[in-house]
Amino acid sequence: MTKEALLVTDLHPSRWYSIFRFLSRFNRQSISISRLLTTLLTTIKSFSWKRPVKFLICGFIVPYFLFSAYCPIWLALQSESYTEKSMNETPLCPCQVSIMWDGDQFGFNVDPSCDARKSGYWNCRFHQGAKGCYRRKSTKSAAGAQCCYDKNGIWIADWNKGAGTLDMYYPQTLTTISTYQHFFSDVLSYFSCCIGASKILNSCEHYMKYRPPGKCEHLLLTPVYASGDPDSLTLTTSPCRLNEYC
Repeated sequence: MTKEALLVTDLHPSRWYSIFRFLSRFNRQSISISRLLTTLLTTIKSFSWKRPVKFLICGFIVPYFLFSAYCPIWLALQSESYTEKSMNETPLCPCQVSIMWDGDQFGFNVDPSCDARKSGYWNCRFHQGAKGCYRRKSTKSAAGAQCCYDKNGIWIADWNKGAGTLDMYYPQTLTTISTYQHFFSDVLSYFSCCIGASKILNSCEHYMKYRPPGKCEHLLLTPVYASGDPDSLTLTTSPCRLNEYC
């Protein structure tokens, strides 16, 4: 059969009839779909949205706005002079610690939230860049120092690199009121000022103004030998400031 004959066959009226019949079937299906959409829209309009909307507002929107509003309120209540006073009453951080990461160094206790001996997603999560942190309470006030260190045991002074902060209330046990004061004064304010959308407002810089990393002092570990039988001598260490006789 020639190409001209094939072309004539393709244009035969019977083929056009089949095409029209298919299109008419598609139109009937479209009508059914439109009815289904109409029914669905009617059902949605009749559905009560009060409970879901109330749950959304009370469960998410209101807490979020309260959480975001906490930072400016907290900042308005802060005082530079009181921060400076607390800093002067807080122990200075050691400029360097042993990378053996003992639980106690220079009288500072390891911070459970950033323990160099541990690993995991939440360990040092809020001090990213730090290998480990230590805390120590002031002997003159309720404040305390939080000192964080890099993998080499060097004190971190930049909060963008995982530095610690001044604790206006040193956290102790869950049964002491200072722990709850620490949560509202130091922790919740940090979350509100430095986490989430608050970063856009640079509120974290304002937070660090009142909760600075502090300062450090150079301490040395000097060997001290125990007295007694030479076969049972043990080597221990004690802290010593630079330029001091140990």
